[in-house]
Amino acid sequence: LLGLPHPINTAEELLERIMRRLYSAIREEAETISRMLERIEQDIFVGKGRQTVEDISRVGRILLRFETALERHAEALSVFLAAICTTSFFGKKFEAHAMHISAERNHVAALVRSYRSAATELRNANDSLLNYSQNQVMKTLTIMAFVTFPLTLITSMFGMNTHYLPIVGSPGDFWIIVGIMTTLAASFFAFFRFKHWL
Repeated sequence: LLGLPHPINTAEELLERIMRRLYSAIREEAETISRMLERIEQDIFVGKGRQTVEDISRVGRILLRFETALERHAEALSVFLAAICTTSFFGKKFEAHAMHISAERNHVAALVRSYRSAATELRNANDSLLNYSQNQVMKTLTIMAFVTFPLTLITSMFGMNTHYLPIVGSPGDFWIIVGIMTTLAASFFAFFRFKHWL
């Protein structure tokens, strides 16, 4: 279970091995999460931004739990290691083992922090891409509404029940009205292209 390469002769070695094994188990879980982050990053940049929102949230939640657990027992671990390094317990000979345990814990905590930062950056990148996509859609819909508004206005004006309507009743009145509408739509389209809104 502990992955012992050779028989352990002392209680100090056994305790160090157990503690380091606990932290290495967290490290292995964190490395699994890092592979998930790589997959999420690929999904974001191939256009699966909406699907990755849930994945990023799940990974961020797991990393937050790891980080919280590691931070909460940091002080307790240092007190524990200091206590067993006293002469009434293992003594000074355990200090090297205590340093190895602390180093393993610090390494895992730094790894989890870095993966959590990566998850945060991926979330920000994904949000930016989604916002950009939504802005493009909104811009397109706004331009379409702006182009069709005058066309709707013209058709409404010529659909009024009044005694006198200019153009209506003259030869080719339908084509004149269609020409006005087409000219207006083309003018708006050209204006939007000139402003680089399209």
